[in-house]
Amino acid sequence: MADRPNQHTDEERRVSKLDHDEEVAAEFSPTPAGIPIRTNNKEHNEREGADTENSGVGLGITALILAVLSFFMLPFLLAPAGIIIGAIAARRGSSWGIWAVAVGIIAVIVSLIVLPFRLIF
Repeated sequence: MADRPNQHTDEERRVSKLDHDEEVAAEFSPTPAGIPIRTNNKEHNEREGADTENSGVGLGITALILAVLSFFMLPFLLAPAGIIIGAIAARRGSSWGIWAVAVGIIAVIVSLIVLPFRLIF
């Protein structure tokens, strides 16, 4: 083998061809619209993680405001809205969303307990 440097074994040719095919397939394959391309770039992935981490904060705060407002008005409308939006925010990693779900559940329970007394008195 040492006297023939340009000669490759069948196994080397097969592996080389497979590597080349995969590279070409990755370059020319179409990606459906709206589906992000995953990269191995660590810096890009860290930036993307920070965006998703912060994306639930606004929803969480909004959900918490709805849940707190449900103690004072429209408890059976605002509390479930706060719970649903809070659950979405919690799935995105916001601790505000967890608080909103808890406060919304408490608001519904308190409203169910207080409602009969409001009707009586």
